[in-house]
Amino acid sequence: MKGWKTALALGAAAAAAGAVAGEYFYRFALTQQIDKTAAFNAPHNRPTGAPRGTLAADREWLNA
Repeated sequence: MKGWKTALALGAAAAAAGAVAGEYFYRFALTQQIDKTAAFNAPHNRPTGAPRGTLAADREWLNA
């Protein structure tokens, strides 16, 4: 009888933790209540590699 109470308590805790995490990610992704500039301006989110050319050069490459 003690085993199912423990399982029920762990299940309730997992559900509560999932609800809290889901609420955070909902607010982060779909609302404007959280400042996202720090996340989007992080160094690991910046593009790397060679810079893109001019629009004319890109169109010429695309048409080739």
